Amino acid sequence: IIRLWTAHHEDPVLSGQLVDAFKKYPHFCDEVWFENASTLDGNMAHHRESAQKMKVMADKMREMGIIPSIQVVTVGHPEGPDTQPSPYDIHWGRMVGPDGSKAINQSCPRQKEFLKLLEEEFAIYGEACKPYGFWIDDDLPITSHNPATAICYCDDCLKQFNEENGYNLTREELVEVMKYAIGAAE
Repeated sequence: IIRLWTAHHEDPVLSGQLVDAFKKYPHFCDEVWFENASTLDGNMAHHRESAQKMKVMADKMREMGIIPSIQVVTVGHPEGPDTQPSPYDIHWGRMVGPDGSKAINQSCPRQKEFLKLLEEEFAIYGEACKPYGFWIDDDLPITSHNPATAICYCDDCLKQFNEENGYNLTREELVEVMKYAIGAAE
């Protein structure tokens, strides 16, 4: 399996070089994973255009006997460097740290609008390319989205935690309970 970047299907020169390389070395791999265009920008026209370019490359891979799949980059990858605000206009909540700080550029993975956007984006690529499979590249490093340095404590996450566990804790109370539980386990 070879993991390809967005440029491998969007850049005509690179696409041509890739096809030529696979023709020259026909048994180099059995499957490729195409990466979707940048997620979370809400630009569905760009995703449709990128998906059509990916479809062309996926069809070429099938013609050469190579299985096309898609790698989608999602929640664990922030929308921009942790040191600057997101370049995208985000309409849903960010991850919230135990101290109430909000991540500079990482969306909370429980936000319904966020999940709806991901579903819409993935459908565009899936319908165009008919991939063998999707590799959802989440990573979700929940401890490295500055300044929110731990799991998400946003209102939605707290509400779900409380509902599932029969509690009515505030963020501050949950942080204290977790400190006690971690200390007791040591």
